[in-house]
Amino acid sequence: ENPSQTSTSANEGDSKGKIKANIQFGSITKHNFNQMKKMNLETLPVRYSDDFYQMFNFPKYRRYCFMGYLKDIPIGNFSYKLEEREGEETLYIMTIGVLPTYQRLGLGSKLLKEGEKRAKEHNCKSIYLHVQISNEVALKFYEKNGFSNIERIDNYYQQKDVVPPHCYLLKKKVEQVVYQNSFNFFEKKK
Repeated sequence: ENPSQTSTSANEGDSKGKIKANIQFGSITKHNFNQMKKMNLETLPVRYSDDFYQMFNFPKYRRYCFMGYLKDIPIGNFSYKLEEREGEETLYIMTIGVLPTYQRLGLGSKLLKEGEKRAKEHNCKSIYLHVQISNEVALKFYEKNGFSNIERIDNYYQQKDVVPPHCYLLKKKVEQVVYQNSFNFFEKKK
């Protein structure tokens, strides 16, 4: 299925090795569902069970994931769930990945920014995710994108092939825009 919903520019500046291109975001559907699964197998250090993927067969869950396209080529995906933590609505990132050929071009940051946009649309106060402690590339990526390491969790991963099985819980506050009057003066709140 062709990308639909949102288009955003990935102009990060050539001097940083970023590409100038439009990234488009489209829904996960029964037609591209297997692409998401294959991407996750290729990009994530943790293997998810068939039960995990079966939930995306239901439309109510499919709305919580999207595919990123570059010139109609699927290059990455993002899945999330909404949950309450510490009395606040939050967005929990279940998976985010960019195919290896397209990594380090600023595309993962674009997927993440689209996820942040959706967190704002759901009035979430923060975004959370778990990252394996040995995944230094991912840890640097999230730090660069404003996430903080708030907790180490030992033996989080139960799969025998995930070594080490420990992770960090990362968090980022979501800026909310609050309109103060009809002149559209606004302030950012963290």
